Amino acid sequence: MRFVATGVLVLAVLAPQPGDLRTGVSTWVDRHKKEIVAELLELLAIPNVAADRPNIRRNADHLQTLLARHGFKAEILETAGNPLVYGAMDPVPGARTVLFYCHYDGQPVDPAKWNQPDPFTPVVRGEGADARIYARSASDDKAPIVALMAAVDAVAPLTPEERTMLDAVPDDSAKMLQTFGVAAPERAFPKLQDAMQVPTLNIRGLASSFVGPGARTIIPDRATAAIDIRLVKETSGEDLVTKLRAHIVKQGYQLVNADPDDATRARYGKLARVAPNGPMLEAFRTPTSNPHARALVASMTRTFGQPPVQLRTLGGTVPIAPFIDALGFPALLVPTVNFDNNQHEENENLRLGAFYDSIVTIAAVLRM
Repeated sequence: MRFVATGVLVLAVLAPQPGDLRTGVSTWVDRHKKEIVAELLELLAIPNVAADRPNIRRNADHLQTLLARHGFKAEILETAGNPLVYGAMDPVPGARTVLFYCHYDGQPVDPAKWNQPDPFTPVVRGEGADARIYARSASDDKAPIVALMAAVDAVAPLTPEERTMLDAVPDDSAKMLQTFGVAAPERAFPKLQDAMQVPTLNIRGLASSFVGPGARTIIPDRATAAIDIRLVKETSGEDLVTKLRAHIVKQGYQLVNADPDDATRARYGKLARVAPNGPMLEAFRTPTSNPHARALVASMTRTFGQPPVQLRTLGGTVPIAPFIDALGFPALLVPTVNFDNNQHEENENLRLGAFYDSIVTIAAVLRM
């Protein structure tokens, strides 16, 4: 993918996707309209008159970040004039290579003739599909750039084989909700397996001041929340942390990098600090079409007399991704313990029948 100084040039390598493309992409867009429009408004807010070299540089830097956020390998190519922005996706064997070009610079503006104070402060007028965004380059030519990003995200519909695999998982949603004591999920998905294909944000602990017998009448000076973010292959940890910070700021908080002093507390009514704990581990996914995956399934089918249940995505931290990236080999997860094992909690347990079966499973892996 490539973007040019007076424009944006995008090289995307995309495999043809089966199924009802219009329905699938339209459904995805309906679910993500808010984020897509916000991304366009953010880009439009950067002045982009071609002769304004400092702001053109800002546009280029922003586009490089935007491309990386959406899974492209992005770089800025310097020229004698304005910079080019280049982005590429890894090639898909057997797929065509498509080259997209869009320019990111805009025409000069005469603010006095606009029906708004600043052509680089986007204004949205109207409702629904008939609403319009008024800003320089809203149509020529920043909108296609953001539309391309959204189309790539909408990146990756399930293949028929993957859809069949997900549908074959014997999920009992009602039973699972009962088991975990949950009335309803926060966001409804047709099946648990569909929910596993998107990232999650979990608040795993809250603490503030004193409770119970030690409670006292005071105003707490802080509250701490421990959270974790489960990634999927299509997302990056850095991008989601950036979005988390932006969400906190949107709630009216001033972000700080250390415990605030008295002067900072006096200046801001709402303060927050985001402190990542350790390195972020990216997600990985090995396609079911991978020869090693097929060999493993075949070996387990021979061993147990029936095919194993295959899951496209699992939740949990398995620090194998750095090895995959460094050594270039695929990885496959083979869970062997009982479902109700209470891992990470009190009363963790192992059903011996599952343990005995795991020995056979590992033997099947060794004979794949």
